[in-house]
Amino acid sequence: MPEPVRTPREAPGAAPRAPYLILVLVAVLGAASECAPGGEARDSVGSRDGVRAPQGVTAGLRLPWKEVSGKISDWSFASDEEEIALETSAPQGRHSVTVWCVVVDGNLYVATDGSKVVKRWVQQLDRDPNARVGIRQRSYPVRVRRVLMPEQWDAVLVAYARKYGPRVHQYDFPKVGDTSQGRIYELESRS
Repeated sequence: MPEPVRTPREAPGAAPRAPYLILVLVAVLGAASECAPGGEARDSVGSRDGVRAPQGVTAGLRLPWKEVSGKISDWSFASDEEEIALETSAPQGRHSVTVWCVVVDGNLYVATDGSKVVKRWVQQLDRDPNARVGIRQRSYPVRVRRVLMPEQWDAVLVAYARKYGPRVHQYDFPKVGDTSQGRIYELESRS
């Protein structure tokens, strides 16, 4: 049997400390710190009652941010955003994800790959084009419109390549000149 690993502070005859116990305590204390007063569980963005923003690859629910009223005619303020949140409607309630975005001529676009399995948010947009987009902790009501015109398609993909560089090629992303692979949506303000 191998010799137990000991820290420099442990005497040769002392029992080794259990590192898993420390991990359990960290997990328990970490979970407790995520509770609001009264024991209501919340995540770092305030998850409660079906309200939770997406974080990275983890999907969210209804966006928690204040909705901006008024029509947005120029989305240029979002051009430097690495990711935005996109909230769709589903039979079981609201669903939100983070997506890459680009702005071309003041118009906001999101795109998805051409994988054989259509993403849930794409299916939901195909069923109901009314959505909300979250940018800088504000939400904006939008209506999505699928881009099919080759000139517009190509301009959006050129903007994606310029903004995200080689990362675009890590995915089965839509290709310039081929509107049949993947999807590109224009997000139009509906306030």
